[in-house]
Amino acid sequence: MRCSNNFECLLLFIIVLPFCSSSDTLPGSTGSRITYPGSLTLVSAGKQFELGFFSPNRSSNSRSYVGIWYYKSDPLIVVWVANRNLPLVGRTASFGLLNGNLCLWNDGRSIWCTDAISSNSSTRFAKLLDTGNLVLMEDDGSEGTLWQSFLQPTDTFLPGMQMTDDFKLTSWASYEDPKEGNFTFRMDQEGGNSNYYVIRDQSPYWKSGVNGKLIEADEIWDAISSLLSNFTTGSPTLRKDIKNTRLVMNYDGQIQYFQPGHGSKPIWFQPVDRCSEFSVCGKYGSCNDKNSIETMCRCLPGFEPEQLDNWNLGEFSGGCLRKSSICEKNSNDSAHHFLSLKMMRVGRPSVPPIPADSEEQCMRKCLNVCSCQAYLFVEDQSQRIGSEETSMCYTWSDDLDNIQELAQDGRDLYVRVQLSDIESSNRSCGTCGTNLVPYPLSTGQSCGDPLYSAFSCNDTTAQLYFGPYRVTSVNPEARTFTIQVGNASHCTSRGQMEIDLHLNQTSPFQVKSGCGEGENDLSTGGSLGSVRLSEAKIGWSDPKEPICNSSKDCDWPYATCNKASDGIKRCLCDSGFRWISVSVNCSLVANNTAEERPPQKRQKVRPVYIVAPAGAAIFILVIGGLFYMRRQHGSTQGSRESTQENPNFSLYDSEKRIKMWMDSCQFEDGDKKGIDVPFFDLEIILQATNNFSDENKLGRGGFGPVYKFVPGYFSRRTGNCSEEAIERIRTGLGGI
Repeated sequence: MRCSNNFECLLLFIIVLPFCSSSDTLPGSTGSRITYPGSLTLVSAGKQFELGFFSPNRSSNSRSYVGIWYYKSDPLIVVWVANRNLPLVGRTASFGLLNGNLCLWNDGRSIWCTDAISSNSSTRFAKLLDTGNLVLMEDDGSEGTLWQSFLQPTDTFLPGMQMTDDFKLTSWASYEDPKEGNFTFRMDQEGGNSNYYVIRDQSPYWKSGVNGKLIEADEIWDAISSLLSNFTTGSPTLRKDIKNTRLVMNYDGQIQYFQPGHGSKPIWFQPVDRCSEFSVCGKYGSCNDKNSIETMCRCLPGFEPEQLDNWNLGEFSGGCLRKSSICEKNSNDSAHHFLSLKMMRVGRPSVPPIPADSEEQCMRKCLNVCSCQAYLFVEDQSQRIGSEETSMCYTWSDDLDNIQELAQDGRDLYVRVQLSDIESSNRSCGTCGTNLVPYPLSTGQSCGDPLYSAFSCNDTTAQLYFGPYRVTSVNPEARTFTIQVGNASHCTSRGQMEIDLHLNQTSPFQVKSGCGEGENDLSTGGSLGSVRLSEAKIGWSDPKEPICNSSKDCDWPYATCNKASDGIKRCLCDSGFRWISVSVNCSLVANNTAEERPPQKRQKVRPVYIVAPAGAAIFILVIGGLFYMRRQHGSTQGSRESTQENPNFSLYDSEKRIKMWMDSCQFEDGDKKGIDVPFFDLEIILQATNNFSDENKLGRGGFGPVYKFVPGYFSRRTGNCSEEAIERIRTGLGGI
């Protein structure tokens, strides 16, 4: 528009000035609107905040919104969005007052309005304050607030907001989409006014006061608490320092705290890693964010997954259960053990700490309470009793949760377990932190098998190492463990891994899967950066009998120290027993599968030996036995005919009687009377030995030829009988 003279130019300047210059107020008069497209905005009086139309993060798409951001921030730091779930998609839009309410029109259609009581009065106006609060007020002298954006926040908490029970911050859906996302920050009503949590899909994702510092005060969180309480807590200096701060519920699930002068980077955020998520590994599940996703969680030694199927699928939140109760009857202190866990974080105990003079005293306080699950001793804590500093003892009576290992601000934690749950044998190496070291793996000369002594336990961190590689998990049942080999480029295949680890054919270790096969590679860190972790799975072969110097070193029954086939003195099993590597003992040959693993080759069952005297002598004995049995039992001719028709019957009947008696275990170890040896018909003996054929002949003894007889009927079921009782039965059966 051109003006013909100075008067017209001055008049045009007066008319256009209110709309071209920035103002903090939007009047209720007709035509006072902010339009899109256009560059007109509202700017707070102190030029702290600005309101207008924007596209998220300068995106090139056509979606536009009305929002508030920090004045002249680049990129825009948006703190509030009016139409976050209804973006503008039309060609034109306007924002202003209609019937006393702030409204947003898109192509002439209203898509968003405030909820104040409607009024035809033109005295209402909207104003953007230096706090970032957009208020709707009545210009009647009272300046009462009819509506304010602080009561309808989006993802940002600003100083001056009120953190009430129903107040919440909801994240953006993504970096470029202000739509309501998956994460919500609000007050923890059960935890008190000073506790807050982040919710994802209706479940707690992070909680304050759980994974924070257990002992020392968290100064930054104190500042955040003061901000959220609207400065009702904290010192005047603290109030000044947080005047221009903000708290943001970020789209990735982090609650972030920003201060001026630090740019776009938060100075505090939670959760800082996967292990900071609320109860990510459940109760008694330890989390290590330096491991891969497959080995991130593991049950503490002495515990097992509550939901094994879910655990194997990578769903760890179900947590772990104790294998044995710590409050069993007739239990004594010697049956209990405390896991020594270094650099640990854990959820706060429900009971306050008590003074203690020493760690020994703290441990005793825990042992004296049946329900005590763990303890933590803090020496010379900066918490004063009277005028002096004192050492404190923390104890847990509830289940432990939110456990993290290798935490920089972690403490030494001692978790109570039954000793029998972590020591499968006297030769096992016990535990190294959160890893159970089963036999034959060896961390020193005093335990394990020397052939498997490639392991070490770091006393400072309680981390297990295989040579220079950190062990991330051990699976005694599968006889495998995983190691962290660093960057994925450090390993390519199983064969290359075996070369790099110096594993040859004589080594008891084999690479089960190399990290180059893509099983365990992952990225972690999210917005904090990317860290590549690679893990390889190693298996170990079955160990031979333990090396010994004398039979005193063979601390289990039925083993004697003798030279083995390799010339080394080992704890060899006595005749009739075999070496079971899983349980580290000698077991009856009859129990041939109870403690073995399917992949292992099973030894053949030893045949039953029958001493066969001369044929005539056997015939006389059998005839005499049959005659005696007939007298004793009053057998009828019909039953004899039945037995002849089924020659296996009498053997089966005897075996069935013995099995039932063994299963019932209704005999005492002190009984000296054995059981009657079953009688066999001559036909059965002839059938079993193939008519005393040479192929069944084993040799000759003092009473004549010896034949093998494998009837295949005796199942050797032992039930709950003692080994001494089983031995008596074995002897009574004539050397089976």
